[in-house]
Amino acid sequence: MANKLNLLMKTFNVSGNDLSDLLHVDSSLVSKWRSGKRVLKRQSLYIDKIANYIMDLDKHNSYSNVCKMLSSEFDNVYTYSENELKLFIVSWLTNEEAKSNNDSLFDLFKSMNKVRSSVIYCLEGNGGRREAVDLLMDYAITNSPGLEIISITTEQGMWFSEDAKFLDKWSHKSMDFLKRGNTMRIIHPLNRELEDVATSMLMWLPLHFTGKSKGYYVKYYEHAYKNNTLSFSIFLLKEHLAIFGISSKKNMKDYKTWFTNDSTIIEEIGRIVQENFKMSHSLFKRYNLNESKDDFLNDIIMALDNKRSNIYYNTFFELLPYSKELMIRIFNYNNISKEQMNEALSVFNTLAGLNMTGESYYLINLQILEERSLKKKQFLNILSLVFKKPIFISNELFCEMMKESIVLIRQNQSVSVGLADDDAKNDLKDLTICADGEEAKVCVSNYKAEEPEAMSIFENTVAMSLFYRLKKIWGTIPGLKRSKEYVLKKISDIVIVNQDNENNAG
Repeated sequence: MANKLNLLMKTFNVSGNDLSDLLHVDSSLVSKWRSGKRVLKRQSLYIDKIANYIMDLDKHNSYSNVCKMLSSEFDNVYTYSENELKLFIVSWLTNEEAKSNNDSLFDLFKSMNKVRSSVIYCLEGNGGRREAVDLLMDYAITNSPGLEIISITTEQGMWFSEDAKFLDKWSHKSMDFLKRGNTMRIIHPLNRELEDVATSMLMWLPLHFTGKSKGYYVKYYEHAYKNNTLSFSIFLLKEHLAIFGISSKKNMKDYKTWFTNDSTIIEEIGRIVQENFKMSHSLFKRYNLNESKDDFLNDIIMALDNKRSNIYYNTFFELLPYSKELMIRIFNYNNISKEQMNEALSVFNTLAGLNMTGESYYLINLQILEERSLKKKQFLNILSLVFKKPIFISNELFCEMMKESIVLIRQNQSVSVGLADDDAKNDLKDLTICADGEEAKVCVSNYKAEEPEAMSIFENTVAMSLFYRLKKIWGTIPGLKRSKEYVLKKISDIVIVNQDNENNAG
């Protein structure tokens, strides 16, 4: 280590006094480091400061001198990020055997873990925070199943949402992690702007729909941290890895992020996390055919019982007041007994009637509507959950529903329709959302689910954030694509094409 420290100081023209002033230590300690009488350990806070100082000195050279110095032990150093270069300076200085682990920061960390060496790294800026979280996900995915990731944050989330590529990569890795037999828990921060809350929720909802990811919130966070100058984030891969970060509201880009595999630190962070979860509340009520609770009907009634306005996305008008004849055909198709028929019709009429009492705005995803029109058989999500059994419709019944919906929408002045653009489709994904702006209630389902499922959200901040996101999307739709006749013509064309295909197949 002593020889490398001397080489580093010579390369960057750093004197012993320079180093002692930087670290606020006596110059004799620097002399002992240089002579080898004392050893700088990886866990030392001085190591990070030295690495940061050297990186700053070489920044105007695009870190070419740093890369040249490291190239004797690490391959491909010119492809490393700024944070990776800093961490490899630490490894190089402390004589860690990292020569074979030269592909990425991930490989370096894995090598430390294999020999059970405790490490603490500090990364800076938004990019550093993303890099740390990305490392955690890569590490989690490559380990055995049965793991759990826990997250708590009070930050505004700029580091998370500003990089679209990172968001997409994070979503895929998180879903992969859950599919491998793992779980996630998160306390969602509600002390943000509504736009940021909506962005975060739309990223997490597909994960929560798996049933392996649980969402929570803490009521006092919004007030406790609203005027606080410091915010924090914690990501914990239990028994393996911890990430903790601090940022200042005065300088939102002044992020500091530490990640470690130190068991003592992980245990202490785990204790803090559990204390927060004891004060938390579930953010959703989740429903499926196995877990559907008796109050789902009450929840959907609450979401629809609004005299002002509801906004829907990605729906094919499941709860319009269809004719009694059509509904009897649907219930007969599902072998609803005569004894149950009157009750079924009564429940449906109640829901459909509530759905038409206020203004309704439907954001239609034509691509998904076309996909549904090609299915031989599909379930009606809401009615399936209400009756606690799959309620299916054939392709023929689907087309009949579409025909009647066109007539009903055309006749009803309180119903507006618009076509969602590509940005909205990417933003809202495969979700079906019913948002009530007056009472702040939302029901969400997943179009591509293999069986009926839904979640209700009655927490005001989250519900309002999703309502205003849909309202904002509605406001950006060009006039033609909000023309009722234009949209209904597009829907009619899908039905006609579908029937032509059926006739040709027949």
